[in-house]
Amino acid sequence: MDSARITPQAARSSATTARRPAVRWNRAMSIAATAGFAIVLARAVFYFAQMPDRDGAVGVDYRLYVGAAQRWLETGQFYWPAQVAGPYHVHDLPSILYPPPILYLLVPFTVLPGVLYWLIPAVLTVIAFWRLRPAPWSVMAIIVLAAVGFVQGPVFWGTPVFWLVPAVAWGGLLGWPAPFVLLKPTLAPFALVGLRRPRGFVLGIGLIAVLSLPLVGLWGDWFAAIRNSDLSPTYGLEQVVLLLIPLLAVLGSTRSRGKVATG
Repeated sequence: MDSARITPQAARSSATTARRPAVRWNRAMSIAATAGFAIVLARAVFYFAQMPDRDGAVGVDYRLYVGAAQRWLETGQFYWPAQVAGPYHVHDLPSILYPPPILYLLVPFTVLPGVLYWLIPAVLTVIAFWRLRPAPWSVMAIIVLAAVGFVQGPVFWGTPVFWLVPAVAWGGLLGWPAPFVLLKPTLAPFALVGLRRPRGFVLGIGLIAVLSLPLVGLWGDWFAAIRNSDLSPTYGLEQVVLLLIPLLAVLGSTRSRGKVATG
């Protein structure tokens, strides 16, 4: 009789004791993540302070690409004539190197407030990470990468590549956003994260194909611009570091595939 009464109490005590290490570990990880986030912000402030021409550097690629989109609306010309005409050095003129479908991203910002160009991908990334719930090891790796200049530079400059961060993260969740990584062909392997959701991935490929059709006249200019350039095979390779961040969040997700798919 006494043994029967004690057993439930002992079981509860044992369960409580087992939970304590997990609680302490989660608390420690929360503190570490908060400290890491503060370090990333401090690194960003330092990066900004070291810029020799802050007014010119911050948003330089945003102005370049949105300006090119505005030119396309007015004249039908997206790529510079010098890019299409013959050989050129990519660092001698503000080169447009993304394929034509990038216009679907850029054209709305010819009228939308510029701040949304940064805010929208940031919010999409945060929501995706919240749904993925990356494991502690993944969070720590992400923090380390987020403090690297290769990651922070494109954000300050407004390079369209940082829009591919939510594409990879949501590609791991839903599949169909992943093929939009193909907007940066040198980063195409990251699109394969969408294969976690094969049907969604195929849907995304089809969507890109459909969106590309109205811009078919620009594809020849793009191929000419790439062919005429002096791009090296390693051009933009440092941007791999940026896309490793959402990839780590996907690979380190603590949610089951069913939960990721439904909410």
